Amino acid sequence: MTWMSADGATVLVGNPGRTVGFVLSRKLSLTPGEWSEVRDIVAARGYNSCTFITSPATGGRAGHPLCALWVHRCRRGHTSDRRGDTDG
Repeated sequence: MTWMSADGATVLVGNPGRTVGFVLSRKLSLTPGEWSEVRDIVAARGYNSCTFITSPATGGRAGHPLCALWVHRCRRGHTSDRRGDTDG
């Protein structure tokens, strides 16, 4: 484990060679701000965000490489990624 959020709900797990890792969370989805923090920490720890895989929770978003997860705000305040999944 390379990082844990202050509330303990989200952790980053990666191998010592920094070639692969996972984002694990107890939440069904992370906010855009939380994803931004995760991406920043992955980069700061020296990992390639394309080898860091999000791990889906039951009923949550499917697993994808972190570099492919591009989150933005829609006009109605929901989050959306480029695949069209929404939450919020």
